[in-house]
Amino acid sequence: MGTGAKSTCRLEPCRSLQSMQVSESGLLRGGTRLRRAGCTREDRARKGRRACLVGPGRGLAGRLLCLVFALGAGSAGADSVEVLRNGDIAGWEEKVFKGETSYETVRQGGRTVVRATSRGTASGLYLRRRIDLDKTPILRWTWRVEATLGDLDERTRAGDDYSAKVYVIRSHPVFLWRTRAVNYVWASTMAAGETWPNAYTNSSRHVAVRSGDAFAGQWVEERRDVRADFRELFGESVRYLDAVAIMTDTDNTAAAAVAYYGDITFTSE
Repeated sequence: MGTGAKSTCRLEPCRSLQSMQVSESGLLRGGTRLRRAGCTREDRARKGRRACLVGPGRGLAGRLLCLVFALGAGSAGADSVEVLRNGDIAGWEEKVFKGETSYETVRQGGRTVVRATSRGTASGLYLRRRIDLDKTPILRWTWRVEATLGDLDERTRAGDDYSAKVYVIRSHPVFLWRTRAVNYVWASTMAAGETWPNAYTNSSRHVAVRSGDAFAGQWVEERRDVRADFRELFGESVRYLDAVAIMTDTDNTAAAAVAYYGDITFTSE
């Protein structure tokens, strides 16, 4: 996966916990590995495959263990927290599900951004970052898709593919089954404004921020009150987030998709 930046491959194993990972739902599923974004084959050959290898979990609590362990404390924001700027994905990590979606830093429309290209693949990038929603509850980002994926039932596993999505994760240090994720998606068929449970777990919910191809090929700016979304979707008051992720995936439909992710920032208003 090309990033256009100097490799900063630093991988650490989950040492004391049964290892699990971030899933397409924004939660966890067993089966593959974690990798630092930007690691080259040469890096992995030189440093060794010190990845978080996964064994079967015992229920949802088991599947959440490694995420809570991996996210750690991070750093809380003040009035504005930038999580992605000018396409810089140094520090972001890759989660591979089925094949590798390509994420690379490119110039597009006069700006430097991340381009994601998926051809029947599913992998995402995530950044471990502690965000204080009391201080910066508003998530702002820009994105662009070249096209959506046609007539899908996105409420099913067979249709659980998206040209672009940005999701936020709140882990729980004690009651691991209470980890929550909100996935902001550019939907193919679900109408903008609709929400529904992820096809794999009720602990993650989708929000259709955009839908269809009316704005395809254009840069679009989004704004969401994350704290309000957690309250509405889960009936919970959330103070801190632990991770932010981007993902373009087409593994269920074996389709192709190209999306661009611009700056992603949390602000006070």
